[in-house]
Amino acid sequence: MKIGLIGINSIEEEKKFELIQQTLKKNLYALFSPHFEDMHIFAKKYNIKVYSSANNLFSDVDAIYFARSLKPNLDFAVHALKRSCHLFMEDISELSTDELKYLYKLAFEAGVLLIIKGTILFSPEFRLISKEISCAKIVELDYFYNRILRKKEFFYEVFEAVRAISALIQSGIKRINTTPIKIDQNLISFVIILLEFDNGAIAKIKINNLTQENGKKIEVYETSDYFETDLNKQSVYKNSYIKGHAERKELEVPKEDPFALEIKDFIVQTKNVKNHYISESPEMIQKIQATQSILQKIYQ
Repeated sequence: MKIGLIGINSIEEEKKFELIQQTLKKNLYALFSPHFEDMHIFAKKYNIKVYSSANNLFSDVDAIYFARSLKPNLDFAVHALKRSCHLFMEDISELSTDELKYLYKLAFEAGVLLIIKGTILFSPEFRLISKEISCAKIVELDYFYNRILRKKEFFYEVFEAVRAISALIQSGIKRINTTPIKIDQNLISFVIILLEFDNGAIAKIKINNLTQENGKKIEVYETSDYFETDLNKQSVYKNSYIKGHAERKELEVPKEDPFALEIKDFIVQTKNVKNHYISESPEMIQKIQATQSILQKIYQ
């Protein structure tokens, strides 16, 4: 599969490019940049083609990987879809609902996939508890940061949390409540987000920007089981009530690279796209709208 890269435009982004290249491996075919002369030297170093025309790139590849925000490259995304290229997008935080709906409409018409990066879903810890859980009743996500997140960063973290919770609970969101603590109108030190679902399950997201260390934890409660997951320490514990006794067991977490798993899944999906149901209004739009609603409540 040939994948084109858009969004890497300077030598200062070399480390990010190396990560993408190491993950995509031979599937990374070429990159496009408006800074052709600068990137030509860069591409030569890594033995990769560089295009000065995005349209020429769309003609030669099967998919486009958009690094960074999609907003400055929205027109390229539109033209790529019209040329029947699958899209893998890192950051859609600055796009409006109408812009996203239009992209999905184009993808539906072209019969191609539109994938938004969600690496937490491919973390070995999350994949492990997803297999173990049968009926999540309560889900709690605790995010800890040693710096104040900006609004764009809040979008990414909340969107990631909504996707993870939805994957565990597998029901539509019925009600949203937020309680933010603000330093000023645009800076949030702490926020609690409560979600109620159509099937009666509930979820709580806590984002704390005033801690000394970064961390992410997930707790999932079922009828007789309770899972504790630490994404930073890569640990999963299962607490069960069996025959009148509480038992705690550490589950073995496989050693896997989440980003590599996600890219592998993307490639497999594109190769089997005819077996996938492609919708003009997928469930992903509902998750994006829920995230936007949460952000509006936090920053109102």
